[in-house]
Amino acid sequence: QTPFAWEQKLVGDNVLGPFDVQTDDGRSVALQALADRLGSQMGLPPEMSITVHYSDSDVANAFATLGGHVVITQGLLDSVQTENGLAMVLAHEIAHVQHRDPAGSIGGAVAMALLIGFVSGSDADLSSLGANLTQLSFSRAQERSADDAALAALLASYGHTGGAAEFFEHVLKSGDDAIGSLIPGFLSTHPHVEDRLEQIRQSQRSGDDDLVTPLPAALGGPEVAAERET
Repeated sequence: QTPFAWEQKLVGDNVLGPFDVQTDDGRSVALQALADRLGSQMGLPPEMSITVHYSDSDVANAFATLGGHVVITQGLLDSVQTENGLAMVLAHEIAHVQHRDPAGSIGGAVAMALLIGFVSGSDADLSSLGANLTQLSFSRAQERSADDAALAALLASYGHTGGAAEFFEHVLKSGDDAIGSLIPGFLSTHPHVEDRLEQIRQSQRSGDDDLVTPLPAALGGPEVAAERET
């Protein structure tokens, strides 16, 4: 398997493809802080760091790719009302990085590009892989394993898993309405939503959803929503 250190050293923001990520946005700072807190509960190896990027895309999506890069879109933030719901999605993507799923999904092409870059001392040329780097699909077993790790991270961080099902419930309720047209990007790389939702619900205790934490104002929480309505 390609050493993670190679990914970090040789794979830069260029892997994010067409996503217009905001590096100096307050939402990026808030997302990174949440990721750091979750990562500290997940037992990441010392050499493995997570870099979270905010994209203003209105397509509800989140994905992990090479080098520990994770992207969260505005569309996804608009789909959750609690920090817990966001934390579940974010911890799930962190788990994919922890389990080295992105590198395994790409396979030999990226390994060769990274090797050439490492030997030459230059950035890896991944341009030929294009959007594949941001549209990785994982197996049912990998998705379940990432969900298990995310639920454990939420339990360690909040003392419960309330709110963990929020985004997945939103996906299923979207159906054919207007927002539903913005969901396929997530579904194309995160299948089996019904099964995963049932798994999440089984992890919860009665009353857990009453213990949720509101989404921070920096990420569009209640205070921001109230301002939009006035």
